[in-house]
Amino acid sequence: MPGREENFQKALNDGHSAAWDQDWEKAAAAYRRALQEVPDNPKALNSLGLALYQLNNIEEALQIYQSVARLSPDDPVPMEKVAQLSERLGDLKSAVDAAMRSSDLFLQQRDTDKAIENWVRVTNLNPEHPIAHSRLAQVHEKLGHTQQAVTEYLALASILQRAGNADKTQEIVEKARSLLPNSPEVKQAQSLLRTGQLLPKPIRGKGGTGPIRMSQVRQLQEPQKAASGLDPVAEARQKALTQLAELLFDDSDESPSAQERRGLAAIMKGTASLSFQQSDQTKVVMYLSQAIDAQTKGNESQAAEELERALEAGFKHPSLFFNLGLLRLKGDRLESSQRFLQNSIKHNDYALATRLLLGQMLWKKQRWKGKPPWNIWRR
Repeated sequence: MPGREENFQKALNDGHSAAWDQDWEKAAAAYRRALQEVPDNPKALNSLGLALYQLNNIEEALQIYQSVARLSPDDPVPMEKVAQLSERLGDLKSAVDAAMRSSDLFLQQRDTDKAIENWVRVTNLNPEHPIAHSRLAQVHEKLGHTQQAVTEYLALASILQRAGNADKTQEIVEKARSLLPNSPEVKQAQSLLRTGQLLPKPIRGKGGTGPIRMSQVRQLQEPQKAASGLDPVAEARQKALTQLAELLFDDSDESPSAQERRGLAAIMKGTASLSFQQSDQTKVVMYLSQAIDAQTKGNESQAAEELERALEAGFKHPSLFFNLGLLRLKGDRLESSQRFLQNSIKHNDYALATRLLLGQMLWKKQRWKGKPPWNIWRR
C-alpha cells in the first residue's frame, strides 16, 4: 500500500499537470486530495489558492492564502496575495494592511522592486497613506530615483500639512528642494507654503479605481444583509454591480497573463462584445466607474445615463442590461426598461429577478389595483 507521503506527491503532481493544461477544476480537486494527505502543506495550499483564483473563486482563494500567511509568516508572497485578493473583494483596509506587511517582508529579503510595487499598491488604494509615501521616498532616494523621491516627499508634505504639522511639512519640502532645487513642483510647493496655501493632494495612481468601486458595492450590500437578507431583485442588483466593478479590475491589469485570462474568460462565458478601439475601452471604463459611483451614492438617474453611454460606446453585458432595466423601471421609463430587461432575461444570473421586474412593469402598465399578478412570472 502506498504511504501518505507518496499519495500526497502523486496528487500534487496531478494538480501541477492539470494546471499546466489550464484545467483548473481538475487542478483544484487534485490539490484538495493532496491536502487530505498532508494538511497545511504550504506548497499545496499555494497551488490550491492559485487554482481557485483562476476559477474566480476569490473568497475561498483569499482564505487559503490567509492560511499560508499564518503558516509562513516570514514569506512575503502569500501576504501579497492576501492584499491582491482583499482588493478584489473591496476590503480596502485588509488590502492596505497586507500590502504594507508584504512590503516590509520583501524589503527584508532585499527585493526592493517588489517592496516598491506593494507600497505603490497602498498609495493607489489610499493616496493619503503617510507611511507608504515615506517608505517610497526613502527607497527611491537611496536608489538614485530622484524625481520619484521628490514626488513622494511632496505627497508626504501635503499629508502632514493637512494633519496640522507645519514644521514637519516645511522640513519635508526642504528635503525635496535639496534633491531637485530647480524642480517646478518643489518651487510651487515653496510658494504655496509662503502664502499659507494648501499643497496639492496626492493623486490616486492607475489601478485604484476598481478597488474603490468594489468597496462602494461592498458597503451598499452590508446594510441589506444585516436587515433580513437580500430579495431576488436586490441580490441580482448586487451581482450586477459586482460584475461591473470586476470589469474595472480586468481593465486596470495590463500584465500579459491578465490580458490572456481576460480574453479567454470573455470567449468561454460568451460575454465578449465587438472589439473595442483603445479610446472606446477608456470611455467604457470611465462610464462604468461613474455609474457605479453614482448608483452606490443613490443618484440612480445619473447612474442610468452613464450605463447608457457605456452601451452606446459598444459595451454589452447582462449585468449592464439588468441594471439599466432596473434603474429605468424605478424611474418609470417603462418602455426603455422593458427593452433592456429583454436582454438580461436570457442570462441565468438575472432570469428570476428580471421576471419579477417585468411583472411589476406589467402591473404599472395596466394600472392593476391591489397586489401584482405574480402568476405571470411563475412559469
